[in-house]
Amino acid sequence: MGLIENFGRVASSYMEEKEQLQAVEGKRTRTRTGHGFWPHEVLRDAILLSFMTAVLLASKTGGVVIGHNLHHVADEAFVQRLQEAGVGIEATKTPSLED
Repeated sequence: MGLIENFGRVASSYMEEKEQLQAVEGKRTRTRTGHGFWPHEVLRDAILLSFMTAVLLASKTGGVVIGHNLHHVADEAFVQRLQEAGVGIEATKTPSLED
């Protein structure tokens, strides 16, 4: 189906719905398709927010946030800007997994 045919279908469905709404006497209603609430998105967002909050609280209260996949910082100037802003950052070495 080409772009023009698709546009024609969209325009005709719009005009049909417009005519149906105008033909109704009294209160006009439109049935909306889909869901207004997606529970899996709320759960995903809650998990991400909880994880980020846990990392921030752990780092703020002196906890050690460390992982075996850590690497060097790509933007060294960013770390300097954070230190100048008062954020306490110190260099550490990650122990190898064999130890």
